[in-house]
Amino acid sequence: MNHNSVYLNITSQYSISSLRIQNPYIVAWWSAAFPGFGHLLIGKLYLGYFLIVWEVIVNSLAHLNEGIYYSMVGEFEQAVHVLNVQYLVLYSPIYIYIIWDSYRCTQEINHLTRAVFQEKKSSIHQQNMDIIDHNVNLKRNPIQSIIWSMLFPSLGYMYNNKFLSFIFGLLLWVTLSTLSHVYDGLYYSYIGDFQLAIDTVKPKWLLFLPSIYVFFAYHAFVDSVEHNRLSEFMNKIKLAKKFNPKSFKMPF
Repeated sequence: MNHNSVYLNITSQYSISSLRIQNPYIVAWWSAAFPGFGHLLIGKLYLGYFLIVWEVIVNSLAHLNEGIYYSMVGEFEQAVHVLNVQYLVLYSPIYIYIIWDSYRCTQEINHLTRAVFQEKKSSIHQQNMDIIDHNVNLKRNPIQSIIWSMLFPSLGYMYNNKFLSFIFGLLLWVTLSTLSHVYDGLYYSYIGDFQLAIDTVKPKWLLFLPSIYVFFAYHAFVDSVEHNRLSEFMNKIKLAKKFNPKSFKMPF
């Protein structure tokens, strides 16, 4: 069995969801990097969106990013002083649980995928259309998905026809980049006024951006690769139904 193959797929007007084998450690790692990312990887979109919003709100209330920033620049007393212990205690157990839950859910999905494969069942919806929009699952270029995501985070989702993730990612990036003044800081750095750039950016919001930027590019790349595998799998099924006699058993 190819552990990277896709066997169950649903294409709606707004997204494409697939059931596939994934590495639970990679999913857990992304949950540790930013709660909610791991759940997005395994297709739990609404839970993933909620956890991302929860992370932004509770992290900011606990001033955790500010504490990390002051620790990075060596101001440890200021780091301790700025933290809100009440929200930090609230944050910690839920953060650990989110990592564990993403690992657990990945194992459950992997088990289900293997069971489906063993029963030789498949459910594939290649396209979906209504009066508002349409969505077709076709091959994508993984390199292009990364390039678009690096040009502006969340564009990779749009390239892959994942419109719900695109809208959420766009709102998330615009909100945090505006609050952090990251583009102002980049502009002042470009003209050589580094001190003004440092004074302008807000670490409380800025430290959210690197994880989001990298994850959006990674997720878009993975989605593109899986779309291509799914397209190849669908072509095999079509060819088998059209040209092979019923007595012939396909080796996949």
